[in-house]
Amino acid sequence: MNLSSSRLSAQRTLLSITVVGGFFVLLSYYVLLPRTLPNQRIEPLWFGINGALRTFYYTSIVCSGIVFLGALYWVYHNINHRNARSYIASYTLLLLSAMTWTVALWWWGRSPSPVAVWGVFTALIGTTIGSLWVLYNVCLNNAPVWVVLCLVYFAFHVLVLDNIGWFYAFYVAKDAIAPSTTSVGGVVIDNKY
Repeated sequence: MNLSSSRLSAQRTLLSITVVGGFFVLLSYYVLLPRTLPNQRIEPLWFGINGALRTFYYTSIVCSGIVFLGALYWVYHNINHRNARSYIASYTLLLLSAMTWTVALWWWGRSPSPVAVWGVFTALIGTTIGSLWVLYNVCLNNAPVWVVLCLVYFAFHVLVLDNIGWFYAFYVAKDAIAPSTTSVGGVVIDNKY
């Protein structure tokens, strides 16, 4: 395989992973988040993050999406046979972890337990590692300053806002918000742990 065909293959793989992975991340948010807490709106999943801080989160989510796509554009045009595996692995970890977070949070809403909380925490750790790994890759491959800054902001959002801020709010408020019982096959189970 020559270099141009291996680059094209790497570009296709990266594009497939990010488009398909991104679609399933957004789909998991759309399908699972509203169903996390039975008979409740999605509002409690903010775990007390309100007002100006919530507005900041929303703004940062939009900005993070924009900078993520901007950096991805550069990566797509600069991926090659030497860096393809690392880029593909880092984006895969990031997207799988984001999807796993939604599934773990949904699981916690259905059956609050320390294992479900650990699942939420582990998924968030995966998103942090994935975002820092993507940032490391672009630094290693001499990306322009604007790409590095985009991914520094993205990593800030993931690490500080999602993983530290939101997880702290979740951990502090989870017992007050979690359903106290679950019905499994008609049998009511007490969820307090």
